Parts: sequence; C-alpha cells; structure tokens
Amino acid sequence: MKKFAFTFASLVPLIIALLVMAGCASLSNSGALTLKQVQMDVNWKMTAYRNAYNGGGVTPGQAQQVNATYQTYQQAFQQALTDAGGNLDAPTPPQLKNAADQLLAILNAVMSTM
Repeated sequence: MKKFAFTFASLVPLIIALLVMAGCASLSNSGALTLKQVQMDVNWKMTAYRNAYNGGGVTPGQAQQVNATYQTYQQAFQQALTDAGGNLDAPTPPQLKNAADQLLAILNAVMSTM
C-alpha cells in the first residue's frame, strides 16, 4: 500500500503539468477581459507551477525566469487595479494583458519540460 501511495504521489506533479499544458498560453479572448479574469487565469497556473517547484521539478534558471516575469506581472496588475480604483471588473489594459501573456507563456514552457 505504501508503494502505491508513493507512486501516486510522484505522479501528481506530472498530472498537474499536463493539466497546465492543456490550458491556453495566452489570454486572447473575443471579449474584453476583466482584471479579475486575468488574475484568475494567472493564479491557477502559478499554483500549478508552485506545486511543481515544491516537488523539485523546476530548475533554478527556470525559477529565476518565472520569478522575474511574475514580478513584472504583479507590478502591472497593481498599477491596473490602482488605475481602476480597485474595481476588479474593470477591463484589462494592454500593458497588463501583455505582462500576463508573457508570464503564461513562460509558465507553459517550464511546465512542458516536466
């Protein structure tokens, strides 16, 4: 039974990676995205990335790249949220969309190497 639990636990990061890769790499959408939608798209992929990182599936170089890009995204998100007066239902400005698209592309690339 312990062997099964260990095998299953070792497959969890792989399953998460496959689910992340199945998602789109861009926030392109026919309608205007809100700040909340962008935040949700990024948050679930960052959660999958953090799980992979904690499982030892991310190299230091990949982690550095994700951290730098995530910091840029966070700054763009905070600026957009400030500009929107704290309204998460406000439309996403181009600078935030670009930062989020870049972060999602890097996350997908990192997760695809697992």
